[in-house]
Amino acid sequence: MREIDQLDRILDKLSTRIEEWDAAQSEAAEAEARLKSQEAMAAKAMMDSGMSAAKAHQEVRSKDEWREMYLDVQYKSIAAQKVKMQIELGNKYFEAERTRQANLRGIR
Repeated sequence: MREIDQLDRILDKLSTRIEEWDAAQSEAAEAEARLKSQEAMAAKAMMDSGMSAAKAHQEVRSKDEWREMYLDVQYKSIAAQKVKMQIELGNKYFEAERTRQANLRGIR
């Protein structure tokens, strides 16, 4: 009975991590969409005022606001990747526990 409880606990944690990963992925995608939208709007405004596309792109990316938004995207992507790695580790832990339990059944 303890063995099944342990597998259930692992599966519960994996389920929670999957939900966390989904939320983290969504946050990263939303942050990236905001960055790209803001970048495109700012560059278009500069090009409408006569600036070349290359210069407008460079100008937009040199702003502190763009840097902060870009870092936000990167940090959220890293957070999502971290949860994904925790899921992979949890899967390995589940397999190890399942193997351990199978081995114990074979010994008995």
